[in-house]
Amino acid sequence: MYHTLCEWFNVYMVSKLLHLDASKVDIVFYDHRPKSPLDETWQVLFGTVHFVDRIDFNIVYNTVIWIIIGSNSPLNFHNLQSVPFVEEFRAYFLTSFGLQSKRVFDCNRLNVTIIIRRDYMTLLERKENLNGGPVHRKIQNEEDMVASVQNVFTAARVATVFLERLTMAEQLGVMTQKDVLLGIHGAGMTHVLFSAQAGSHY
Repeated sequence: MYHTLCEWFNVYMVSKLLHLDASKVDIVFYDHRPKSPLDETWQVLFGTVHFVDRIDFNIVYNTVIWIIIGSNSPLNFHNLQSVPFVEEFRAYFLTSFGLQSKRVFDCNRLNVTIIIRRDYMTLLERKENLNGGPVHRKIQNEEDMVASVQNVFTAARVATVFLERLTMAEQLGVMTQKDVLLGIHGAGMTHVLFSAQAGSHY
């Protein structure tokens, strides 16, 4: 999720710099990547998505842009004081899924979301190289943690979520309604970008 988000942001940023409508920019994957649960999001955010090994060679593009690779994304340089277009990207991402980018923040009615991690399969390589895609960073005492959070935030709605079981649209639906996000370091924490309230710190 994190590294793919960097790629999504790169496409959006370059589109802005070149005065292109990101929603109409076609994507051509010039590799032989296996299918991923995140593939559908490319189609929601941008134009037509093609894979080079399945492309219709009757298609001709007048303009081709080689995008910045994901690891060179401004989102991946954590020492930056600010990132260009990040707020616009956030709004664009949520709007593409038909969601609002802002929510009224009320300290008396907090929504606290705790990410619970389970083993999941992202790519075929995980099954072949990692014996089925085990996730090593997990909360061992999940029930105790949920109870402790509820004791601290007595008036809050505390909920757990298993992101690997949700579509991207469903994940975003959860994240745009949360006020506090808790979880073990991992791909799911990328969703802090989609914090419910305006003016959030990333």
